[in-house]
Amino acid sequence: MIAAMAGVIVLVAGHTGSGKTMLTNRLGKEMRWVPLDNDEITESLASIALVALGQPADDRSSDIYQEKVLPAKYDTLWRTATHIAESGQVAVIAAPFIAQLTDPEQVAHIEDECAKRSIRLAGVWLTRGGPMPEGFPRWMHPLDNTRDRASYNVVMDARELLAPEIGWQARP
Repeated sequence: MIAAMAGVIVLVAGHTGSGKTMLTNRLGKEMRWVPLDNDEITESLASIALVALGQPADDRSSDIYQEKVLPAKYDTLWRTATHIAESGQVAVIAAPFIAQLTDPEQVAHIEDECAKRSIRLAGVWLTRGGPMPEGFPRWMHPLDNTRDRASYNVVMDARELLAPEIGWQARP
């Protein structure tokens, strides 16, 4: 019998405009990882859900969005990433993750769910020269991607930071 090898979920987190999508897409292309962009995957469904709940399609600040739609968006990303990782691949998710990674209960849930499935977990916080929010889990690493840094260097730095967490050698 061949044992299934669990994969990895990599989080690429940061504020709006920090380069999450660029880094996720580059890692996907260069490393042959499966890129999952929060906006591309969940935005159209979020708009439909908001309208069905009686809100404007572009609402991103109401209690309904924060309490009902946003958690469903992250749940969709996690379920998709989990299926990819359970097949032995690396799923790399681009999303802010600010509230999720600063809430100890949510971090514990994420870690427990990955541990149950033998999925490794790693991530980078794109700093844009600023600090990483306090309270992030130990497996998140700050990564400076200020505008004057070439995207190639950001990708190489990300690979090097993630290497020990996900079990491969970044550079020979």
